[in-house]
Amino acid sequence: MKKLAVALSVFSLLALGASPALARGGGWQPLSLPGARAVRNCPGTTDVLHIVFTTGKEYYRIVTQHGVDYLQVTGAFKFDATNQQTGQTRHYNSSGPTHVPIELANIDFVATGLNSLFFSTEQVEQWGLPVAFITSGPIDISFGPNGEITAVQITNIKDDICAELT
Repeated sequence: MKKLAVALSVFSLLALGASPALARGGGWQPLSLPGARAVRNCPGTTDVLHIVFTTGKEYYRIVTQHGVDYLQVTGAFKFDATNQQTGQTRHYNSSGPTHVPIELANIDFVATGLNSLFFSTEQVEQWGLPVAFITSGPIDISFGPNGEITAVQITNIKDDICAELT
């Protein structure tokens, strides 16, 4: 159960979205919409981005494949990002899906489609990625036992949210 909580926490921190769930069969449970957040670490600016999650029709379930439990997430996930200094707002769609093993010591976060990610300044410096962005296509992010990122594979960054709003 602790690993499920860690997997859900990782998912919530990254604020990833997903594709429609109700037509996919039983066992799906609603995933709560995250609260608003501020992005204060856009490079080269003191501007603050305010993120408001506007559509959270996501669902999750636990499935077992080859003896490993996975967290699957699917549904609609959208948000608005506003530059607090300029008032400029952009709307983003971040509808996954996501498939995360939850029984392993290290978590391997695998997703396809449109996904949003928000990284700390330290993670940005370590991996050379934007602070806040939307991916398009497959991503694979591995987390160590203490939640640290140990590997990143991202094929396409669709939107660099900081660059678009600052």
